Amino acid sequence: MSAGRPYPTSRPGWFAAWLLFAFVLVSGVVGVSMRDSWGWDEATHAELPAARMLLAAQAGRWDEASDVLLDCQQYPPAYPVLLASVQSMTGVSELACRRTGRVLGALAVLGAWLLAVELLRQRRIEAARRGEPLSPSDGWSAREQLAALLPPVLLALSPLFLHYSGTLFLEVPFACVSLYTLRAWLQRAGDGVRADGGLARELLAGAGIALCVFTKWNYGLLLGAGLAAAWLLEAFGELRAGRAARFGARSLCLAAVPALAFLWWFVLPLPRGGELAALHRASFLAFLQGNQDASMVTPWARRALDWGVAFLAGPRALLLAAVGLALVLPWGLRGATRALLLVLLASALPVALHPFHLDRFLVPQLALLVVPAGLGLSRLAPGRRFGVAVVFTALGAFAVVARTAEHPLLLRWSGIENAEPVKRAYQLETLFEAASLSPDRRLLTAGIERGVHDALLEALARDAGASARVGWLGVHPEFPPAAIHLGLLARGGSAERFRRDAGRARADGKPDMLITHEFVDPGWNDEQIRGWARAFDVVYVTQPMNWKGRAAKEVLARYRDTLLAGGEWKPTELARVEVAKPLEAPVPVELYALRRKR
Repeated sequence: MSAGRPYPTSRPGWFAAWLLFAFVLVSGVVGVSMRDSWGWDEATHAELPAARMLLAAQAGRWDEASDVLLDCQQYPPAYPVLLASVQSMTGVSELACRRTGRVLGALAVLGAWLLAVELLRQRRIEAARRGEPLSPSDGWSAREQLAALLPPVLLALSPLFLHYSGTLFLEVPFACVSLYTLRAWLQRAGDGVRADGGLARELLAGAGIALCVFTKWNYGLLLGAGLAAAWLLEAFGELRAGRAARFGARSLCLAAVPALAFLWWFVLPLPRGGELAALHRASFLAFLQGNQDASMVTPWARRALDWGVAFLAGPRALLLAAVGLALVLPWGLRGATRALLLVLLASALPVALHPFHLDRFLVPQLALLVVPAGLGLSRLAPGRRFGVAVVFTALGAFAVVARTAEHPLLLRWSGIENAEPVKRAYQLETLFEAASLSPDRRLLTAGIERGVHDALLEALARDAGASARVGWLGVHPEFPPAAIHLGLLARGGSAERFRRDAGRARADGKPDMLITHEFVDPGWNDEQIRGWARAFDVVYVTQPMNWKGRAAKEVLARYRDTLLAGGEWKPTELARVEVAKPLEAPVPVELYALRRKR
């Protein structure tokens, strides 16, 4: 052991952990799938602001880049800034963005190990302070090494985590940041020699909390709530120990960075002013209150299906994690373990009780669960190295051998099983894809298939040229306006046009190049329709407007017919594609350019 410290200077399981990190990193970066294109959220809220910031900065317009950053409201600015930074070296690139997610996923796997190591250190420090006996050797025990290695293995073998690490959704970036933030939080307790980690550690932990919030608003607040509960319990102990003044100074440092960040964003967002701050507050509250409609309630059986199929390696791995959590509970009444369990509870319970559910909402709590679960499972192992190896092998075999065997049973229990053999086979195939651990697995981005995406954009780019101002008459979440702007830029469009048009929005907040992005007729009259179209050099439209079986998309057919009926606009066919539909024939789609007659 190091002098005065009740733990070894080495880190348990370091070689295996770094080897796992390298494998996850290389396989993930090389194997990331490009089968599907940008979805609405990915293109609109992540990559579009990133590309706009980058091009503005490259043009020397830092004021414009700042404005784009301050307009990041649906997605907080941290991840778009990271994407912009990466693409400053690679150029604007969807592949670079997806690989960035895979790098963050690998860093999260490493972070799970580092957090587990810090938890083990803090447990030794707490035991020494209570006068309890430590490990009989100077090194880490075999059981402690198992506790350090199980969390990164559990995380790396999560199909859900692997899937979303290749997308631009915020769950994996948040999971990565949260693991390192929790490690910084635990390090505040000191190293066994000093009574605490010093004021610099407090500032670092506070900066991590602020970064969590500015990576994903809601998850960051939940993590902050869990840490606030841990801080309160910690405060009681410090007051009883007579260290109130020191703890007060530490707490001020802890709160400094989050307080300044919140003041900047919600009170005085420099270099802008109070009007934007009011907009930030309103947008933030609207975001937190969203998806509450009764029509969006997700049945518990559907949620259980996500837990069983892809949360961990399979339903048996989920059972093992539950056993691990149960075994760690006796250690959860104090210290570092208590803090992790409080954060897990604060993060998981509101998500479980919220009426709306998507599988990716489980990713942040997955990252928080694997460390205490791994610690609990290590209690099943005997003290000797050989016994630990046997237990590790047995647990792994139980969790991953024939890990999709329960899928038919899970499908039946979920209540969504289709009696028709063909449709049931498709459902099982979908579950199998969801449980895939292949690095090149398909990413459900909510975007259109790559072939259709590229064919449409090649036709648009040829017709629009480098600088024409374009409108899009349609409602297609799988082919959003942001994807059109990014696609035109990648195919020879000018940076000037991109900077001019990509961020344009009307007073109602909708993208300028669209009439609406909702499946509801906005009720425009004929003159409003023509006035909107005349603002563009060319307006693009498809026939049919409905690609994916959503009849609501045809709400804009009247608007198209209004333009064509007046004789002012001339249609020109540009391309024909086929949009795939599950278990049905593909939908033939024609792309037209509408230009005013001269």
